[in-house]
Amino acid sequence: MDATLFQIVLEKLLNQTVKVYSLHHLSGGEVNQSYKVVSDKGVFYVKCHAIKQYPRYFEKEKNGLLELKSAECLDVCKPIGVQELGLNTFFVLEYIESTAPHKDFYALLGEGLAKQHKITNRYFGYSEDNYLRQCTQINHRMSNWSEFFIKYRLLNNIKVVADKYHLSQETMRLFERFIEFVEFAFPEEPPALLHGDFWKEHIISNAEGAPCLLNPSVYFGHREMDLAMSKLVGSFPMEFYEAYQSVYPLQSDWEIRLDFCKMYYHLVHFNNYGQAYFPSIQALLNKWVK
Repeated sequence: MDATLFQIVLEKLLNQTVKVYSLHHLSGGEVNQSYKVVSDKGVFYVKCHAIKQYPRYFEKEKNGLLELKSAECLDVCKPIGVQELGLNTFFVLEYIESTAPHKDFYALLGEGLAKQHKITNRYFGYSEDNYLRQCTQINHRMSNWSEFFIKYRLLNNIKVVADKYHLSQETMRLFERFIEFVEFAFPEEPPALLHGDFWKEHIISNAEGAPCLLNPSVYFGHREMDLAMSKLVGSFPMEFYEAYQSVYPLQSDWEIRLDFCKMYYHLVHFNNYGQAYFPSIQALLNKWVK
């Protein structure tokens, strides 16, 4: 991509003349291309994608970052602004040079997440819908977690994958029985401010070696959702969970209930990446209802 585009974007967002010295392509993710932009006004991390692909994707991500930043529980990558230019939309953030993690990195992360989860709201959901990876995440507010989770995390995604992959009647029957378990599975808790996509790739160590959050899918939900995501792809070290428990102890049997939380993430992966992710869903269905 032409460095001139990034110069124009930075000038519009910073409202001053900018000279771009160098442009480095960092990665091509599921949704975005990302770049390190070195300029006379500083170094920036810039993501971009076609405007038509995912409407207001970056605006929603920016709002989530600001929500987490206002909580002041963990360091959060600072968003600078979103700018449309031509056929593309750009998201400019501070550039964080990842360093060696502090010796207490995971303890700090556990403590910080627990404090963040203590920030609550009257309702489950959020002020706007957003995205989890490529999937729209519905956040219509509700006062009951089980109803919210079933309606806006499970049923709507089950419908998408059922239509897309022509799931069998037997699989749909198992989903119905699984949902019957979910209805009464979760203990009552206040809505917690969630990162929403809390796994290792979305946490880096900042200049001080402390945890810094990236790429959220923020909403107010049951806090076990973030814990489930932390165990979905590998798992964090034990000191993370011990530190979390020391600040905001989890209710009994929380590790068993993570299966119900994980179903949402498996459905999203199935929707995004295809049949290779169906066995994970089958395994949960077979474990609980077959």
